[in-house]
Amino acid sequence: MRIMIIFSLDTNPSLGPLTINALSAADSVIITINPEFYATIGLQDLTKTILKIKRRINPKVEFEGILLTMCDMQTNLHKKVSAEVHEAYRGGMRVFKTSIPRSIRVGEANRCGLSIMEYEPKSKARIAYMEFVKELSGYVG
Repeated sequence: MRIMIIFSLDTNPSLGPLTINALSAADSVIITINPEFYATIGLQDLTKTILKIKRRINPKVEFEGILLTMCDMQTNLHKKVSAEVHEAYRGGMRVFKTSIPRSIRVGEANRCGLSIMEYEPKSKARIAYMEFVKELSGYVG
């Protein structure tokens, strides 16, 4: 049985000192991206940086995988970029099957200082996050 204790360090999307320090201290990394063109370019840079940190500073850091967030799979762009991410990292890094949909409720929850779990328990984003937790932990039910 695998027991996971998750402590999240959510850094900004740059590769500045905060991100480098967080990666240097981390045991594992979940990379979140929204399926947009520039995010995939940033994904390549971040992956290279994590591998460099693994070689030079923190040999324990592992990739948990890539989580697509703020997805609108009704758009051709998001469908195409999502498929490209799955194809590009197939066999090299886990790309989670669960994706988190774009939701105004998440922004509203943040503004109120609440999690989406507290703010809108029936939202699609909350349901997707719960599915992601199951997938991450390997829960089959």
